[in-house]
Amino acid sequence: MGRIHPRKALDVFIKGFAKFVLHFPNAVFLIAGPDFGHESLLRLLVSKLKLNDHIRFLGYVNDKERKHLLAATDILELVSWPGENFGLAAVEAMASGIPVLVSEHVGICHEIESDGAGCVTKVEENAISKKLIEMISDQEKLVEMGNAGKISARKRYEIVPVARLLATA
Repeated sequence: MGRIHPRKALDVFIKGFAKFVLHFPNAVFLIAGPDFGHESLLRLLVSKLKLNDHIRFLGYVNDKERKHLLAATDILELVSWPGENFGLAAVEAMASGIPVLVSEHVGICHEIESDGAGCVTKVEENAISKKLIEMISDQEKLVEMGNAGKISARKRYEIVPVARLLATA
């Protein structure tokens, strides 16, 4: 969930996902967000890798659709290149109890890792595939990460804790 932009490294994620699908042939990756001129290239990559049955482009999703989408999500990925200064989509997922897979370039990657709300990976297809396999293979750990994400989102990003931080800054 977020804009479809080269900074999001979706091309690298798709290549990693292609390797993941070899182990989990029923997996589906949903790409939700407005196109910022990159979707056509990603669609070509999906076709080239023969992933048309595994990757779906949903376009922009509104708040109501986003809630339904999150309810059906096992893992949210935000494996971006440098410049991803925060990671709002990751916080939304965490608040909904969804484990996240983010790159080391996402602004809140250290908090996600230290709070146990998900995993951090390099923007590299083998590393992405390995982390996805690791995460999805341990359903109990996935539930724990989702629960930890809810706690982390409340503790760190709800209005009261943020206001306290701003008041003391």
